Amino acid sequence: MNKDQRVASLAPLEGFAFEALFMISVMLKDKDLSPLLTCPNLYLLDCARFASKAEFQALEAKRPELICRWFDWDAW
Repeated sequence: MNKDQRVASLAPLEGFAFEALFMISVMLKDKDLSPLLTCPNLYLLDCARFASKAEFQALEAKRPELICRWFDWDAW
């Protein structure tokens, strides 16, 4: 806790059935959010701004029910 974590990819999470994902102190190396598209029960993503605005826009477009503060473009 309270320590920056470096994560290479979210790919290992593909298909997981978790409902919420909290990754506040994370630096995502590949900046790819697409593995989250395959997580059927995910409804809350609370994370650092570790990907581009375009990545978050693509995630929101495909998963509009997902709650994520980075979908609020005023936060940028």
